[in-house]
Order: sequence, then structure tokens, then C-alpha cells
Amino acid sequence: MKECGHCKRMLPIWKRVKNIGYCQMCSKNLFSSKGLNKRSTKKIKADSEYSSLRRKYLEKHPVCMAHLPGCTQQSTDIHHMKGRCGESYLDQSTWVSLCRSCHSMIELNPELGRDIDLVKLRK
Repeated sequence: MKECGHCKRMLPIWKRVKNIGYCQMCSKNLFSSKGLNKRSTKKIKADSEYSSLRRKYLEKHPVCMAHLPGCTQQSTDIHHMKGRCGESYLDQSTWVSLCRSCHSMIELNPELGRDIDLVKLRK
């Protein structure tokens, strides 16, 4: 039991910040985050539809389309050539099936994706 740096009561220390101990209640009040915003009904519906479409797309396109160095050949990811926002989120004509290795390389280096025509410049 130690003195809380905020309420000054003798309680078990729950969190330490810069060598000052805080009790559980003060820790929650002082250091809690508000968290992420809730998804809208429209977004939940789109995500559900995307999940179904994604699974079917990967079944039809099981082989990675990029074949970059380190490619595992097994498609596990969907790359959205025009981004994941708006109408292109569910537009399969803007999708490319990739393995995790190739997808990571393209996400870290967008110029590489443009060079192999996987990423289209946004207009």
C-alpha cells in the first residue's frame, strides 16, 4: 500500500507514470482513452459484404498476381488498387489478389506497385 499520487489515499498502486504511483480509480480517470469511434450501420453492412466478396475472390484467384522477390504464391490478401474508401471498397475490378509478402512490399513501397501496374494513381 502506497499513497496515490492523485487522491493521496493509501491504496495499492495500479499504475506508475514518471515515478508517481496511482490507485486503480485514479488510473482509470486520468489515463483512460476514449477508444475508437463506433462503426456506422452503413459501414457494418459494407464490411459484411466485403468479407463475403473477399472470400469468393480469393477462391477464384488463389495465386499471387505480383510474383515479387520472396513471393509465397498463395494469395491471402486483397490489394485495393484505388484504395479502400468509397465506391472502390467493394469494386472487384480494382482488386488484386496477393500473398502477404508481396502485399507488404507494395504497401511499404507504393512506387513498386505503380511500376507493376498494381496501384493506379488516384485522380
